Amino acid sequence: MSDITGCFDAEDLRLGVLHNHQLCRQRNCSNISEDDKERFKGMKDKFQHKWLNDEMSFCTATGFWWLVYKEGIGMYSIICKKHNILTSGLNFYVTGAKRYKRQAVEQHTNSVNHRKGITSEMTRRVSVFHKEHEERLRVGEEIQIKAFMAAYWIMKEEIPSSKLVSLLSLTQQLGVHDLKYFNHKGQGSLQEIFLLIVDTLYRNIIADANSSMAYSLLVDEVTDISVQCQMVTFLQYTDSSAKPVVKFLSVSNVLENSITANSETLHKVLKEAIKDLDDKLLSGIVTDGASTMTGKKNGLTARLKLSTQMSSLSIVYVID
Repeated sequence: MSDITGCFDAEDLRLGVLHNHQLCRQRNCSNISEDDKERFKGMKDKFQHKWLNDEMSFCTATGFWWLVYKEGIGMYSIICKKHNILTSGLNFYVTGAKRYKRQAVEQHTNSVNHRKGITSEMTRRVSVFHKEHEERLRVGEEIQIKAFMAAYWIMKEEIPSSKLVSLLSLTQQLGVHDLKYFNHKGQGSLQEIFLLIVDTLYRNIIADANSSMAYSLLVDEVTDISVQCQMVTFLQYTDSSAKPVVKFLSVSNVLENSITANSETLHKVLKEAIKDLDDKLLSGIVTDGASTMTGKKNGLTARLKLSTQMSSLSIVYVID
């Protein structure tokens, strides 16, 4: 439809003097006007409205119903008119063909100029796709960064991850048009984005802690709303400016591989949580006063001292 409206005057469309397969189907038109019928009266050759629905008027290469008839003027080819292809006598492009025979339409379909128009249309489409492909490549890394920044913001603000697609759509409407090229919006892709952000943050925290002079742990055993026993671990260390930094490190299911949350189980879970940290830099641990944590021989802190061979490990108990 847009190809027809772009090739003919809006007034012609308004008056209904243009006939085409798509136009006529849209307005339920099956014949030319009475005035045009009167014009053909007494003439041997007349325009046949049924030609518009004939397969000869359809171009399989472009998907166009190319034949257009303008009452009182003649027949046109959308393809030739759109690409300024000068046909013999300018008939199917400028002046409108007035040889109202089926043979004339068929001859134009097989003409060199009509095929030139088809080639021009296909080249234009390839050019558009190529341009879009080049644009995707140009902004590829940039839109990835923007999408990941949006995902990170959602995580920081504790907004449900399912809102990411909605946020990206809003951002695009607000002017970040390049986001239309970001197509990784399936549930699996979104999950990968969040997991990758988590992994990156984790690696950065571990690298910073291992490059500091020392670090300490804050460990607590908690039970969530689903009555699942979990171990929450925080990490404290000094940054390059010697300022203390506290970071969330992990939350682990204590009973995932055990039937009881004793000190041995807690020790295994904690060792798994800090497996990427340098044991030699561990300087202290803060826990509550539970016996599984504070036991002198078999408590978590005692086991940690033994496994890390850090006899000077500072232990702080927080009693509620």
